[in-house]
Amino acid sequence: MKSTARLAGRIAGRIALFLAGWGVLAVLPALLGDVPAFSAVNPAAARLVREVLALGAAVLLSGLCLRMDGAKFRLTSLTGGKPGEGLLLGGGIGVLLAGGALAVLKAGGMMSFRSQLHSLDGMGIWLLALLCRAAWMAALCCGYLFTLLQRRFGAAGALAGSMALYLLLCTRFWEAGPLAAANGLAIGLLLGLLRLQSGGVAASAAAAFLWNFAAGFLFNCLPLTGYPSLTEVALEGPALLTGGGNGLSGSLVTLGAALVCSGILLAARLRAGRKADA
Repeated sequence: MKSTARLAGRIAGRIALFLAGWGVLAVLPALLGDVPAFSAVNPAAARLVREVLALGAAVLLSGLCLRMDGAKFRLTSLTGGKPGEGLLLGGGIGVLLAGGALAVLKAGGMMSFRSQLHSLDGMGIWLLALLCRAAWMAALCCGYLFTLLQRRFGAAGALAGSMALYLLLCTRFWEAGPLAAANGLAIGLLLGLLRLQSGGVAASAAAAFLWNFAAGFLFNCLPLTGYPSLTEVALEGPALLTGGGNGLSGSLVTLGAALVCSGILLAARLRAGRKADA
């Protein structure tokens, strides 16, 4: 009993240390992006600074925590042994998630365009910032802590941790009501399953990037704090489906799309397990 309590205490301590360290290293320096003289001149660069600092902090803390566990830090421990395959898998799931949700809204007559695609200053910088955002979120939800929880509690424990962390990091979900919180948990589950399937965070990062890009950056159906949108889209219809003022964050469509994508990954994992046993 005492050994179990000590083990649980060590794990809780590592998790608290990791999250507290990331908060100090990423959030405090990133206040540079809120300095009016900086953000007013180049908002894209200001956002990029915030996301790069957050990504660097997540990778640094992962390395430090791995050393505390007696393991050496290797980039492949985060990206996976075959990051190219992970990117393809995550990209496909991201397209299915975002494309499926947007297609349902469009086919149901609940999405209409207010303005067409327009140019945006610093497009490349905005996209790089969005990519860094997806990378640090994947590193936190599906990186070191995921590995730690999987080693101690198995795949189920790791998935539960991934879901909880994603919901915690994406405040737009848990601040917008029960359905939005369920959406956050469902997407966290999807990112965790991608991590299990691919063995690294590349797949999770690719899926998160494409979801944010298509639903939030390309079409303003998903609130992305600090980011502009290339088009203006109006969502009209039942709030349960359109999400009301919360967009796809609070939409039942998002929950359905995330669960379908998760079901596909689970089916593939079960099929691979049956072939291995045969």
